[in-house]
Amino acid sequence: MLELAALGALLREPMHGYALREWLEHYMGTALSANFGAIYPLLKRLTERGLVRKSGSGGRRTVYEITEAGRAYWLELMTEEANDSWVNAQARFMTRMWFSDRLDPAQRRQLIQQRVDALRERMNYSFDKATQPMQQSMRGYVMRKLALELEWLEGLLAETDAQLESESNGAHDE
Repeated sequence: MLELAALGALLREPMHGYALREWLEHYMGTALSANFGAIYPLLKRLTERGLVRKSGSGGRRTVYEITEAGRAYWLELMTEEANDSWVNAQARFMTRMWFSDRLDPAQRRQLIQQRVDALRERMNYSFDKATQPMQQSMRGYVMRKLALELEWLEGLLAETDAQLESESNGAHDE
C-alpha cells in the first residue's frame, strides 16, 4: 500500500524523501503510516526497478520523479482486484480513492462498485453471533459505520454514472 501511495504522490509532483513522507502523513495518515525507515528503502527499491528516478537535487536532498514504467505500474496497482483482509482492504481502498481522480470514470466506477459489493457482503454477516450487550453495541456501531460508507459510495456511483452518461452523450453528438 505504501508503494501505491508513494507512486501516486510522485505522480502529482517530484519530491525528496522527507517531503514524500510529510505528504503521505498529511494526506494519507488515516489509511497508512509512513516513517523514514520505510520511505528511503522504498525509494531505493522503486529506483532499482526503474519505477522512479532521481531527477535532481532539492538542495542537499535527492528529488525523485515517477517514470513511465512507474506510471504504468501505479495504474496496474490502482485497478487490480486485491484479496486483502478486511482491515487492509479498507486502507487500500481509501488509498486508491485518494488518487482516483487519475483514473478514467469507468475505472473509478469499477473501484467504487467493488467496495460497495464488499461492504454489502460484510453487512450481511457482520457479528451474526453477537449475544452479549457489549458485542451487540459494537455490532450496532460497526453497522452504522458500514452504512455511512455505503451511502457515501452510492453517491459517488451516481456521480460517476452521470459523468459516464454525459461523456457517452457527448460522443454520440459528434
